[in-house]
Formats: sequence, structure tokens, C-alpha cells
Amino acid sequence: MSSNTSIAVPRRVTIVGGGYSGAATAVQLVRASRVPLAITIVEPRTEVGGGLAHSADDPDHRLNATPDMHLIDPAYPEDFQRWCAEQRVAEHDPNAIAADGTLYVRRKEFGAFVAQTVRAHSAWPTGSTIHHLQDLATDAYTAAGSIEIRTAKGHVVVSDLLVVATGNTPPRLPGEFGAALNANPAVVAVPTDLEQVRAIPKSARVLVVGSGLTALDILSTLIRSGHEGAITVISRRGLRPRSSPPKRSSESGRVAGSPIDRVNAPLAPFILAAGSPPTVRSLLRALRHRIKELEANGHSWYFAFDELRDVVWQVWPGLHPVEKRRFLKRLRPWWDAHRFRAPPQNEAMVREAEMQGRIKFQAARLRSVTQEAGGQIQVSLIDRDTRNQQILYVDAVVNCTGLDPAAGMRDNPFLAALLRAGIISADRSGLGFAVDPACRAIGSDGRPHDSVRVVGPPTLGTFGDPVGALFIAAQIHRAIPNMLASLSDTGKERSRAMTKSVRDDYILETRRLVKEFKGFVAVDGVELRVQRGSIHALIGPNGAGKTTFFNLLTKFLTPTRGQILFNGRDITHEKPAQVARRGIVRSFQISATFPNLTVLENVRIGLQRAKGGSFHFWKSGRSLDALNTRALELLDTVGLLTFANWVTAELPYGRKRALEIATTLAIDPELLLLDEPTQGMGHEDVDLVTELIRKVAADRTVLMVEHNMSVVESIADTISVLQRGQVIAEGAYAAVSKNPLVLEAYMGQSAEALGVHQ
Repeated sequence: MSSNTSIAVPRRVTIVGGGYSGAATAVQLVRASRVPLAITIVEPRTEVGGGLAHSADDPDHRLNATPDMHLIDPAYPEDFQRWCAEQRVAEHDPNAIAADGTLYVRRKEFGAFVAQTVRAHSAWPTGSTIHHLQDLATDAYTAAGSIEIRTAKGHVVVSDLLVVATGNTPPRLPGEFGAALNANPAVVAVPTDLEQVRAIPKSARVLVVGSGLTALDILSTLIRSGHEGAITVISRRGLRPRSSPPKRSSESGRVAGSPIDRVNAPLAPFILAAGSPPTVRSLLRALRHRIKELEANGHSWYFAFDELRDVVWQVWPGLHPVEKRRFLKRLRPWWDAHRFRAPPQNEAMVREAEMQGRIKFQAARLRSVTQEAGGQIQVSLIDRDTRNQQILYVDAVVNCTGLDPAAGMRDNPFLAALLRAGIISADRSGLGFAVDPACRAIGSDGRPHDSVRVVGPPTLGTFGDPVGALFIAAQIHRAIPNMLASLSDTGKERSRAMTKSVRDDYILETRRLVKEFKGFVAVDGVELRVQRGSIHALIGPNGAGKTTFFNLLTKFLTPTRGQILFNGRDITHEKPAQVARRGIVRSFQISATFPNLTVLENVRIGLQRAKGGSFHFWKSGRSLDALNTRALELLDTVGLLTFANWVTAELPYGRKRALEIATTLAIDPELLLLDEPTQGMGHEDVDLVTELIRKVAADRTVLMVEHNMSVVESIADTISVLQRGQVIAEGAYAAVSKNPLVLEAYMGQSAEALGVHQ
């Protein structure tokens, strides 16, 4: 062992909040990090993973979606389904099986699965650990480049990265309740306190305030307990959760792919048609049109709604603040009623009780709730339909009004400390905390903090709908690479961490990919993984299958068998235009530049296409001039700013290749495929294009076929070598260039053989 070798010191991560969000963050960090992490989860509950939502022990409190919608890590989307099968959940709980055969398991089952998964990752082979500190975080401050957390029991936890995962805030009594009622045991302020709910006498007249999923849970608990007294449920609009959707396989019109595929999918055409940026009105109009279109073909509204729901995290940030306020004021209750659907078991139970007259639903607004002599509670209501005032006398009230984010920020001492210190700040919607796309907390100075992240429901104002296991897990997964980058020790590691430290963050993956031509196998079982943010070179002698492989990726050829995954989504059978829209762009796809147009005009045409239009040659110059700013930025990126007004035919060869790359960048690719970018160039042009590739790769992933080994050696992070359609070697240049199979493929017995194509 050399004297420079040292044992890696674990980086310290503190996660405040041990519900689902905190548990999922810990598990994903452990799985993704190659360096050891010492993770501490500060959570006052005895078990990590349950949180507010999944700690309920009532057998009638069920998940309102099927197991495939519940996961911890998008890289392993079937873990919970597998766990349910192993635990024989359906066998032990036959009521979990709905009439159509779908499974709606108890919420506590998912909590148990999450807790078990955390325990399984508490000591990981990489040296990472997860420790549960059963305590309540009460204070936080920065010190000497780290974050220090203080707890109610006096612990001080020092960390390099703080993750705020405080989840949903408990509801509070509405302002219409008199102050004296806060201490009244007959008033259940927090409906998750099931002991208090079960203590309600069976003969009591009960008022439930709110009619969402929480109310459905409470009603199920009361019905199962044999409650005999009258139950009245009120809400301002009288909205109730919609029924669960029909079994997915019965709807041929639904989007294919797993739930996580749909979350990561590009925006549907009807959403794009709402404009950029859209308004609430244009989105609503587009959604209604899409629903009518589907219903005309025999499909339900669920498909269209879910298409929008699944990508809200992409749509919401682009809305103007005025539009966000308009949605929150006018449409949110309607959205929630359609978004948060009733498990069929609970819905059937409550509907039956309603038909029997045991439960009454009413659209009404509270005026006041006061304590009367003798213990009864007087409730003053305004009926929505008649506008008349009503007086109602009840023996117990259960508050199911939903979340109160503002109160949560104010009442939680830990969050209040972060706000006072300026480490975090409230978002403009007032729904939580301001964060950037990587979930970095934005402080009072308006700057994001690398060392402080906020995930899950507290980011509601930024992402619109980070609620539900599927959507929280996906949000965390998107932020993990940047979290690990912030934990890197050196500048070089920090710049590489986005691509090198995330074990499963592959932007492109092929699985046993095969292409046969009348008995000739051009691509033979290729398994290739391209790390996000890397430069990956594909090399090999002539006839090795490189061009065929590229044609398979861009869908100009159809695989004989095998799979192609992009961002975890199976794109094997998609068409070239679909793949391009996803962000896979090959340089030659738009690199046939127009020789008689100027350099600027060529890039401008690429920008027209990127904006979803055709090549508008007939547009006025004034109209097209709106694209000039971005076009000039792209030309500056590739070193062609001074050539903007040159006629393309007059450019030197190397500059033409730079222009081809600029027009490709105009489409803003996530994965850039370069097919022999330096072919036929002199040394000066090779150097120019090599530096250009290095520059553009800073913001995207590059997969290139290249014969010039000097170029490959200087810029490629990973090299895959093809020979007769098979990958015969993979790794860094130093290792690949000495591989005997590679040397033989290049018809030589020394490393110099790799230079025959220079």
C-alpha cells in the first residue's frame, strides 16, 4: 500500500424526519454512494418509515393506490410488490383484494416494508451506515462549514449534509373553533390520534369537518367500531374523493410503462398545446378537451388526468406566481378530490352507511364552534345551497381539514430555527420551503445551500405535487446525484460525482441487444451502460457494429431482440421522432447544414424545430429575429460567434463540424450521440472539435463513435470496445489499451496498434 493511501472517512448526513421521505432518502443515498456515508435519522417515533401516513394501526386504513404505485427507490420499482407476495399480504388480508382483483393493502403494511428496508441498509458493504436517533430536532445552525442539529434530549449532531424530511404537518383546528375547545377531549384536533377517536362514545353525535381521504379513514374507523350515533360530515364544497380507477389493463388507451416511467415521461401533446408558459385556464381547457377525446373512444377521464398528474413536477414550476395563486384559490379542492382517490373498500363501507342514514354529507361553511353547558358542542353553519344559517349540537368533533403548512413552519421549533437563521425560506406560495430543482434549500439571501436539502411535502410550493410515495421517491432520485456531488471531498471529485458516484444513475442502458440481417449478426447481445454526465466512447475496428448500434439507439433500425432503456424507460419500440423528443439526438440527424444560408440562420432553424414548429422559411425576418439571442449564445458556445454572418459553404471543415454540433445543441439534447466527429480533419481542426466536445459535455451526456485514439484518450471517461458486434472490453483508456483482446482486434500486438486509425 502506498503512503498516499488513506481510509475513507464517512461523510456525515443528518436527516430530520423519519417518515417515508426521510427513509427513502437514506436508502437511496446508501445504494447510490460509492463512498461511505454515516447517516443519522432524527425521528421521535420508535420506528423509522411509518411517519404520519403509514403508522396507522387501524386495519381499515388502506393505501389509496395499488402496490405498483409504492416504492422506495425508482431503480428498484418492484420491491414492494415482491415484498407483498413474500409476506402473503393478500392471503392474510383477503379484504385487500378489490372486486376487480386489484390490491389495496393496509397502510401499516407499507410502513412495515419501509422500516424493514431501512434496517436492511443500516450497515452496507460500501461502509455506509444508517442510525436512528430517537429524538426530536429543536434547533439548527451552521458552524465551521458544517450543520449542527440540537435535539430535545440535548444531543448535538454535526453533519456535512442536512436533509429536511419533516413530511406532512399535522392539521390544526380551524379558527372558527373557540379557544376552550383545544383542551376538550371530545374535540379531536389531530385525526391520526386514533386512541382519541376510538374513545368517542358509540352513541355520540359526531361532526366530521372535512370530506377528503382523512375523513374517509375516520368514518371507516367509526363504522367498524359499531358507532350508533348520527355522523355529519361537512366541507365547504361538499367534494368527496373520486372512486379508484378501473383496472389498468382494461383501459387500452392508457399510457404504457410502469408508474415511474410515466412520472419521467415527456409532457403529453395536449399539455404542450396549453402553451409555454401555460395558464391555469389553458391547462384546464386542454385537460377537458383531452377527456372528451378519450371518452369519445370509450375510455375514462382517469387517463387524461393521470397524464397531467404524473408530470405536475415539470409543469408547476413554469407557472407564473399569479397562476399558482389562482389555482390554489379556485381549483385546488377540485384537483384534490380527483387526485386523492378512495380505496374501494372504504368507499363501499361509507356509501352503505350513508344509504342506511347513519352518515350525512353536507356542503356547508363553519361560522363558529363553541362549548355549551352540559358538555355538548354548538356548531353554527352556513349551508352552501340555501345560504341559511344552521345550528347543530354534537357530542364530538373530528377535525379532518387537511394540512396547514404555514402552521407547521411556525410551530415546529426546528423549522422555525432554520427560518430564523436564514438557512431556509418560505416559498412564494406559502405552502412550504423554497428549493431549486436539486432540492437545495434557498436561504433568505436567495441563494441555494449545497449542504441543506428539503424533500417531500415541504417542497409543495416549488414542485406542485410532491405527495405520495411514487412522486416523493422520484423527486429524491433526481436530487441524489447533486447531493452526492456536494459531499465530494475535492474539486475533481465534486465535478465528477454527478456521474461517477451514483451506482445506478445510467442515462442509457442496453440489455442483450441484437440485430440480425438475414443470418448475419451485426450487433450480438450488447449490454452497455452509459453514466449520466459522462463522455462515453464506443470504439472498434471497421465492421465492428458501431454504426449499426447507433442506428438501433436512434431507431433507424429495429432490434431483433433485446431492450434499450433511456432514463430507466423502455424505448425499444419507439419511433425516431419519439426518441429525439425524449432528448437523444445524433449529430447527423440535423447536421446536414444548409450551405447557402448563414451560420446564424442554420442554428436558428434548429431552434425553430426545438420549439415544436416546422422549418418556417416563410416567416418574416422580424419574427425569426426573436431567436437570435439564443442562436448567438449557441454559436459562442462552439466558438463560432465571429462566424455568425458567414455563408456556411465558406466555413473551414472543422468549423462546419462545430456548426453541426451547434444545430444539434439547439434541440437541447440530454444525450448527444456523435458519430466520428473528427473524421477527415487535420490536427488543428481535431484539437478544436475535441475541446468543443469537452465543453458541451459539461451540461449533458455524450456517447461517441471515434477512431482517433488520441481524442478518445484525452476526453473519454469510459471506453467500450466492439468487435464482431460484441463488447469485448470496457473501462478507462489505460486499461482498455492494454487488453489483449483489444490489441488482437486492432490487428497488432502492442499498444501502438490502437493508433492505426489516427
